Amino acid sequence: MQINTVNEVNLDITDRNVDAVFSEAFCVRGNESGRYRVIAYGASDGQSAFLLSSDNGNELAYQVAYRGNSGDTPGTDYDDLRPGVPSPEYQVTSRTIPCDSATAFRVTFSSQDLVAAQSGFYRGSLTFMVSPV
Repeated sequence: MQINTVNEVNLDITDRNVDAVFSEAFCVRGNESGRYRVIAYGASDGQSAFLLSSDNGNELAYQVAYRGNSGDTPGTDYDDLRPGVPSPEYQVTSRTIPCDSATAFRVTFSSQDLVAAQSGFYRGSLTFMVSPV
């Protein structure tokens, strides 16, 4: 399997009254008959909720979704992920097909959480483990 590197994503949320949704495309490809699952981790222990933390100890929750099949419709065909829980199975995109945006993940901050969040800089990491099935 070949996985293209996902770039660091910096978020700039300016309107707290609407859900903030960010997505990032990348590529998972390999043998045509290959299948895989994705596990997302939001913290080092792998089981914690998806959270960003501020220097003041405040937390901001977010949701993660994944679009894994190249035939899926960008923007609509995402599966919600839970921390440390394997996703459904996805078909690997063939190495012979360009797939710069065949797969993607989406991060959503709900407006309810944004309105309740204290102002400041929040940090966190989101790690994906891609595992052949």
